[in-house]
Amino acid sequence: MGRIRDSRKNNISPDVRHMLGELENYLRYERRLSEDNITCILRDIRYLAKRYYQR
Repeated sequence: MGRIRDSRKNNISPDVRHMLGELENYLRYERRLSEDNITCILRDIRYLAKRYYQR
């Protein structure tokens, strides 16, 4: 998985922060994620991180 932090600003992109927050909520409150759900969330995070670092 790519870097989540931006070394120039040393912060997390808002999109990635949002996705990580959603993942945390799922893990904390749902307590049950299918492999497909986890795969989709990680794919989304990778996509958003990649898009953020291409700017």
